[in-house]
Amino acid sequence: MTHDRPPAADPQAWLDHAHSNLVLARNRVPGVRLGDLCFNAQQAAEKALKGLLASRKASVPLTHDLSHLLALLEDSGIALPADVLEAARLSPYAVAPRYPETHTSKDVTVSSVAAYERAVAIAEGVVAWVESAL
Repeated sequence: MTHDRPPAADPQAWLDHAHSNLVLARNRVPGVRLGDLCFNAQQAAEKALKGLLASRKASVPLTHDLSHLLALLEDSGIALPADVLEAARLSPYAVAPRYPETHTSKDVTVSSVAAYERAVAIAEGVVAWVESAL
């Protein structure tokens, strides 16, 4: 089995994957759970941040914790705008919405279209900012 994982050394490959996840996150169609779309928003932000880390020749950890990735970027000397720091709010969407037993956890429930739209807006901001930083 092969894994479609971009090499850590290729920031553009990470960004290409981030764009793909962003397209999926924006694609609100009947029958798709908002939590699943928020998962893709989280993935878009995660992959964009990992691409920026790769561009700095930093280690790209196997984590879905956006707070950790943001801290690594700050530690590498990058000043993060306040709206990019909002990405940390997406971390709970990385795992829980994918499993029925945790989908209704109050920390990850997407009970409104507004919450979903906020997640997508945060991800869009992160991806755009990373693009401008590369």
